[in-house]
Amino acid sequence: MKIEDAWIDDPTLYGEIAPAQMVVQVNELPSITIPWEDFPGAWEVSKFGPFVCFRHNGGTEVGAGDFNVRFRGRFPVVVDITLSVGPAEEHFETFSLPLTRARQLLRKYQPDWQFAISDHAAQKGHILWVPAEMNPSCRHWLGEKETCGHRPVTFVRNDGVDYPLCLRHKRAFNTHAAERRATTSK
Repeated sequence: MKIEDAWIDDPTLYGEIAPAQMVVQVNELPSITIPWEDFPGAWEVSKFGPFVCFRHNGGTEVGAGDFNVRFRGRFPVVVDITLSVGPAEEHFETFSLPLTRARQLLRKYQPDWQFAISDHAAQKGHILWVPAEMNPSCRHWLGEKETCGHRPVTFVRNDGVDYPLCLRHKRAFNTHAAERRATTSK
């Protein structure tokens, strides 16, 4: 297995409100290097080359933020990734990568991005590292595959995603949000 490429998939560039996700492309699906091991609290952890896989058998969906809290001090901090395999580009979202390795790949393939701690997740007790663009532009969707692109003045949270807006589009967002609040409070 060889890592061939890595990039950040940012749906806000295409008008979708969804979090940015790191994608790592490999030539073949990695083989298991450390078999699944059970841990207290219904957790299972395994390694596939440099990738970490984990699952919680308690019936709740978990991500890297949950893993990082549960296994702090025992395993390195991980980030959620999408694994893209082979020329057919099959995608697997059950893999994570240690933060240090993910940062190395970003420096090599996407130097305009970094990993930053999610303030929103931290307020909920999670330790979650998310992709963050170093010099973002306004992500207000203009349609026809185009965003505003002006210098942002703030980040707004919409459907759980923080995205940058310029002053003009921040005002429009706030006006629209106020109108929604007014109609839903009746």
